[in-house]
Amino acid sequence: MPARHSFTRLLGSGLLTALAVGALTVAAQPATAMPGITTVDSSVYATPGGHGNFRWRYAAGPGHECRIIPVGRTVAVECDATFPTSVRTASSTVKPNAVRLLGRTVTATTSTSHWAGAKQMAPYRQISVEGVTCTVLEHATVDCRTGGGDFTVVGGMVRR
Repeated sequence: MPARHSFTRLLGSGLLTALAVGALTVAAQPATAMPGITTVDSSVYATPGGHGNFRWRYAAGPGHECRIIPVGRTVAVECDATFPTSVRTASSTVKPNAVRLLGRTVTATTSTSHWAGAKQMAPYRQISVEGVTCTVLEHATVDCRTGGGDFTVVGGMVRR
């Protein structure tokens, strides 16, 4: 299992909280696209043998991967991102490199989980799996939402 470090801090107006990772196999569910946005077939981004894992790149180059992953009886979404220099882990020794959304909770975390086979998703496309919807836009931008929470990465940096 990849190394993960989480912390509790404020990022904008959202409380960042430590999360536990579990396992669950999920099936993709279609969503209604926003105007001008095309909903993709999530199975195209499923990780072979990944048991409910979906991975894609929201821009070319390293450090632009997102993943929808099983957590207990639900799913979370994580996207690689940079953070303002003031955001650190609780120990102040590990700088976060990913943002995570589980339900309403947004967490800055570190992740070493990357997959060379992650396909790049074109701008103005969205993927929806088990209540998590992520929309890829231009300029290394991705917006991810659940029924109660959201985050946006713009130009590879977390904005909220």
